[in-house]
Amino acid sequence: MRDSKHTFLFGLSLILLHGVDYLVFCHQMRFESVKDGFSITGLEPYLKETMTSPIKCYMLCQRSPDKCCYVELTKFGDSLTCALFDFTGDLNMHLTPSSGSSISAPKGNPQMDCLDWRRLGYTKDGVYYINFNGYRQKVFCDMTTEGGGWIVMQKRFDGSVDFNRDWESYKKGFGDVYGEHWLGNEFVHRYTDRFLKVGQEVEMIAEATGFDGLKASVKYSPFFLAPEAAKYNFGGFNCQGRSVCVSWGETSAKSFSTKDQDNDLSGMNCAEYYRAGWWFNACASVNFNGPYSQTSVLQVQGQGITWDTFYDQYTALKTTEMKIRRKSS
Repeated sequence: MRDSKHTFLFGLSLILLHGVDYLVFCHQMRFESVKDGFSITGLEPYLKETMTSPIKCYMLCQRSPDKCCYVELTKFGDSLTCALFDFTGDLNMHLTPSSGSSISAPKGNPQMDCLDWRRLGYTKDGVYYINFNGYRQKVFCDMTTEGGGWIVMQKRFDGSVDFNRDWESYKKGFGDVYGEHWLGNEFVHRYTDRFLKVGQEVEMIAEATGFDGLKASVKYSPFFLAPEAAKYNFGGFNCQGRSVCVSWGETSAKSFSTKDQDNDLSGMNCAEYYRAGWWFNACASVNFNGPYSQTSVLQVQGQGITWDTFYDQYTALKTTEMKIRRKSS
């Protein structure tokens, strides 16, 4: 249930401030009560200030809608402390009873994906929050490639994250969106499926850089991932990228495999041998999720991040990135 106190404070801010731009923005971001009589512990607020009015605290949250997830107000005597948190996990693990404290959260943020943020004028590559399937999701947005608005679903560049993971890890995602990561097969499926159902296509770009600085990319339009019951089958057939598309042809209509779930068309477990989760055929001519190499030379054929129509199976890639975007309607 929404806290009437928070609703009143929000209404009061509208009464006290008469700027038209501010009024419009306020209507885009409302607040709802999360917990009264509790404070957030074990998490570091990205902003913490002492102030005289809670209105300013809500205003500060509204100024960074791509970052602000929770507002904590703590009253102690005549002092009021405002703390803003950048956190999307399970808040229940970080709640401690505290008289005089209350926690609220923005509600109704309309930004569904990176393309929405781009259309609002956000042009900087970085981490944003999007509302998808009823909850807030932290993603890295590419705001420059082909007009921007891309959700990054895979990124490799330094080997800091191990990609030899099990099925559940690839399903949920792993790593940090600020660095190397896999966003998660389930998220990508739900995102692509949402638009497929209403006749709107999603496109995917996969790009890589070699240790010599050469770059290559392919683009699939349309692109989608099948549900888990269909093993997150790779739904991409129209590859744009000339000769380098040949390798990617092996991923089309292939099921995803991991070391603990062998769904490839080979007599061996490709995911186990190549130490990666991927859409293996028998096994792969391209593999962005193999073990990271600090040099371009691989000692074992294919056991690395490879793309054989870009280089070959003995040459490792330095960086890779895969990203998705719904096509503008």
